[in-house]
Amino acid sequence: MFLLVGIWGSRERKLYAAFQLFFYTVIGSVFFLIGFFLIYLHLGTSNIILLDLLSLSDDRRFFCWFCFFLSIAVKVPVFPVHLWLPEAHVEAPTVGSVLLAGIILKLGLYILLKYIFILFTKITLDFAVIINTIALISTIYASFVAIVQIDLKRAIAYSSVSHMNLVLLGFFSFEYDSILGALLMMLSHGFVSSALFLMIGFIYERYKTRNLLYYGGILRLNPKLSFFFIFFLLANMGFPGTFSYITETEIFLGLMLSNSFVSFISGLSIILSAAGSLIVLVRILFGIYKIEIISYAGDLTYREFLIIAMFFIIVLFFGICLTPLVKLFLANIVHTLSLL
Repeated sequence: MFLLVGIWGSRERKLYAAFQLFFYTVIGSVFFLIGFFLIYLHLGTSNIILLDLLSLSDDRRFFCWFCFFLSIAVKVPVFPVHLWLPEAHVEAPTVGSVLLAGIILKLGLYILLKYIFILFTKITLDFAVIINTIALISTIYASFVAIVQIDLKRAIAYSSVSHMNLVLLGFFSFEYDSILGALLMMLSHGFVSSALFLMIGFIYERYKTRNLLYYGGILRLNPKLSFFFIFFLLANMGFPGTFSYITETEIFLGLMLSNSFVSFISGLSIILSAAGSLIVLVRILFGIYKIEIISYAGDLTYREFLIIAMFFIIVLFFGICLTPLVKLFLANIVHTLSLL
């Protein structure tokens, strides 16, 4: 990612963004490495099955948990260690943004489920209120910031921060519905957000700008591109019939069972996210196009159409038929809840 952003980035700030991504990632990884070495030195093994049976002293256990959580906080990311993500998204080429949204943002949440919930169950439960508060602040803050952005990529990047913190809220509700919804949102966000960054890449290739203020009336010029862009913006705001709708519904069902106040406040992030998506949609696709800036540049090519159609089919299919994924996650969720 450092090379993708630093060499193939699109603007003058690409080196700044590459080093910011690098240092945030390294600092977070150092904390994870310190926690890992401390566990290995005192217990003599890195086998997760054996570690589950052994125990550290309370002080060492808290320190290891703190190191692990700091590393995932950078990767989720949560406020205030989120600044690397919008910068990296804005400067990265399209393929870099797709990798960031589709894979890299999910790594911290995977560590949370795979290691922190299993190895540090009691401490995780004790600090759940603090983590929920951080995630709640992060998702509301990112939703507000996304609304006022005029750069297309930055708006979607802040929307990603909001969604990932909503996943964190789902995990720390410790309810079956929310954990299921959070796992499914990790998948749905990977497809929807990646597709949006692809669409932004297609638009940028044609009109050479990502500034929302320069756009208008693209629907008349590029109907196929506009159709897919509308679909994925609606999916990003959790429109019924799309993959994201089911995932958000599941998360809020669990949040209402665990804490109705958190459910209500986090629900504002969904409203704000929808408002941000609608602003982007209206500014780009509708109105009168600015002839001095935008001229006809051709609709989707066959290659672009095939690529984005695959994302379209997946998001639409799992929005209608989710049973295979639920069966896939069922046993793991039941096992995780049995530990808590």
